[in-house]
Amino acid sequence: MRVKNENNNFFKTSNTSTPKNKKFTAFEKHRLWLNLSNDTGAFSQILIGYAEGATSGWDRGLDGKSFGGNDVTFYSIASEDKLTIQAKPLPFTESDVIPLGFKAISQNAYRIGIDHFDALFENQQIYLKDNDLNIIHDLKANPYSFSSDAGTFNERFEIVFTTQTLSVENYSITEDDTLKIISNNQLTVLSENKTINKIIVSDVLGRLLKTYKGLNTKKIALVAIEKANRGLIIQVIFSDDASIFKKVIY
Repeated sequence: MRVKNENNNFFKTSNTSTPKNKKFTAFEKHRLWLNLSNDTGAFSQILIGYAEGATSGWDRGLDGKSFGGNDVTFYSIASEDKLTIQAKPLPFTESDVIPLGFKAISQNAYRIGIDHFDALFENQQIYLKDNDLNIIHDLKANPYSFSSDAGTFNERFEIVFTTQTLSVENYSITEDDTLKIISNNQLTVLSENKTINKIIVSDVLGRLLKTYKGLNTKKIALVAIEKANRGLIIQVIFSDDASIFKKVIY
């Protein structure tokens, strides 16, 4: 079910007329709309804005709480509040970090992307940080695709504004000699001890390439992954829900 809340009234100037003898003062605001969606029609939108009069706490009349109820619920987080609309104080600084959360009722592939923006965001870099994969993705270039199980996730994603991106050496790759990835003419994942339940393959920009589910094996060839001499992040999830990340060039 597609439920869209454009939040167009956020920081909207009153429609009441201004007396002729009273000077109108523009209300400074800078807004960013973000969408979380998937190919089956799930949709949720949030708004983050910097404006005069806003604070870092709860701002009655500016902030809006998330109440959920859809196939997917997207929100930003301030203190312990889950917000559909978050007002932040001026001045804007590039060091700001805005935690994001979401609730999904089913395992699926999802996208986080920019719907639109105005004012200072016209010339400001906007990045999504995936704390699970240690990836910083440029949202102005394209939406970020990822796979998620059902559940509530409040620590995976953040919006950041710095232009410094992660190098290959910054990925949190697990050192585990009991799991081997053999890269010849085909990628093969081999576990010496644990049973593999699921494998998620992404590129280094965070784009989901392939998900393998219900495996129940200790060895699997990753078919449908084309060889292109590129970096891949392979997440291996075992039957006990433990998870290992490996990086490979293929």
